[in-house]
Amino acid sequence: MSEKKPDLYSLLKQFNAIGGMAEIGQSGFCLLMALWLKSNELNWANQFAMTNTELLYRSGYSSEKAMIEKRNRMMQLGYFRYIPPKNRRSCGTYILNFNLLDYFLKHSNIESISNSNNRNSDRNSEGNSEGNSEVSIPHNINKLNKTKQTKHKDIASESAAPSPVKIAIDYYYQKFRAKFGEKPVIDGGKDGALMKKLVETFGETRLKELIDLFFEIDDEFIRNSGYTIGVFKSQINKLITHQAAKKNSAASTSTRASSNVDVYSQFYDLLEEERRNG
Repeated sequence: MSEKKPDLYSLLKQFNAIGGMAEIGQSGFCLLMALWLKSNELNWANQFAMTNTELLYRSGYSSEKAMIEKRNRMMQLGYFRYIPPKNRRSCGTYILNFNLLDYFLKHSNIESISNSNNRNSDRNSEGNSEGNSEVSIPHNINKLNKTKQTKHKDIASESAAPSPVKIAIDYYYQKFRAKFGEKPVIDGGKDGALMKKLVETFGETRLKELIDLFFEIDDEFIRNSGYTIGVFKSQINKLITHQAAKKNSAASTSTRASSNVDVYSQFYDLLEEERRNG
């Protein structure tokens, strides 16, 4: 009998029941979602290979070190297993745990949970020796984690907001696809670090303007170099000076036009004066 495949709703429901957001934070949640979505693309395979570069890009991390530290923490908590590759360029193997609630029940301190609920029961039902003792464990877990989830009530909404670096890379990705109809090759570690510096220097709005210009400019070197993020970074000064030159040219044209109008106006006034003087 084949095992029933999971779905995102059931996984999120389990994640919420065990207080996952309070335990791993928004960065851990982004990493977990990246793995779940990869699994979904593979028809919910619980085991698959993935490079650090791909996971770095999918989860929105700007630092590979931070991602690895969070991954190690989540492995300890039982969200998945990770088998590292033999060399850095190969893919590591992820084995996902789709039974989060079951794992939590087996490995958490159930006795402390029961004692906590017994104390709450004693306070809430004074003298009632016949209180219901058959409360389901998932219900107890929800009660125990309610305080944690209240303290972290804003984390879920924060996790939906991507970082400025991810926004910039996504913008570059969309521009590349719009121009060439293909997906660009992006190195999450190297390109992410480059974009991080550019975002810090120019800000999100100005950087988008420069990305637009990067794909619009008719430049032989850029065309021959493949429109990579590395080339974009190396050509930033050229893009800025090119844009400034266009603005100066437009301003100069406007000034010349205004000057011509003044000359024509003076010439017309002279003709009118001559006509009046007969």
